[in-house]
Amino acid sequence: MLNPGAVKHSMGWKLFCCVFTLMVGLLECPSIGNGIIIKTVNLKHSVTLPCNATCDIGIVWKIVDGQVVAKIDQGKLIEGKRFEKRVEINKDLSLTISSAVYNDKGSYECVCDKQNVADVKLDVLVPTEISAHVGDNVTLHCYGSTKKQATDGEMYVQWEKDGQTVLKIDPTNTTFGPGFIDRTSVTWDGYGEGDLSLTITGVRSSDQGTYLCFFNSDSDPGYPHGVTLTVKVQDSQPLPEVPRIQSCCDDDLDETTCPEGMYERTEEELHLPVAESGTLLVQEKSSTGS
Repeated sequence: MLNPGAVKHSMGWKLFCCVFTLMVGLLECPSIGNGIIIKTVNLKHSVTLPCNATCDIGIVWKIVDGQVVAKIDQGKLIEGKRFEKRVEINKDLSLTISSAVYNDKGSYECVCDKQNVADVKLDVLVPTEISAHVGDNVTLHCYGSTKKQATDGEMYVQWEKDGQTVLKIDPTNTTFGPGFIDRTSVTWDGYGEGDLSLTITGVRSSDQGTYLCFFNSDSDPGYPHGVTLTVKVQDSQPLPEVPRIQSCCDDDLDETTCPEGMYERTEEELHLPVAESGTLLVQEKSSTGS
């Protein structure tokens, strides 16, 4: 005959084991419910959408509307329409899209064993291009429909580069990214007119890259959303032109002064030493008795 107390204890232990197993299972699937991952890519560039999971049955990447982007079927890669020869599913199940086109933008799902394990939102940028020399001041233009009657305490604008904050201004604080302290600014007057343009002073080589512009508390993208800055090194100053040395072939010299067979020679041919400043050093030429 079974002991009721033992049965009750056994059922409680089984329940505990089930809950523990469920918790462990959730711990093994950290990508589930972690929110939407935001990725950006410049037009015609490549981007990788992450999906950290382990699949037993199969892996499918698709757009939220249901279109298949790529999947592995019986060990073979199947590419979706208009993604032919542009997609690859990597060993970690991430999706790489090459030569991004504008219509690649949108929301993507990574479906592992028929379960959605990752949501990625992809934004395809068509950045404005601007160039500056090291040491210059430069303005990256961006615009948005800001509140016309906004007060100073309602200003919200953010610029990013490589996923890192360059400058963020909100009602409570102004934050500068590493290397941009006191070198970046957005004017209050401009903000009131919808001008979110970022000014960078004393441009450095490390400033090169693509910058993203956001405004309002909802982080709406400005227009253009991306600006690519190319930094050039100042052109080196040309060396002073080497002056021509008068030779025996000058027209104003007669045959007595200029024996036959002698010709015009430059400083380079004479191998005269030149100082770093570009001026000739004094060098005495010995007589050969001719």
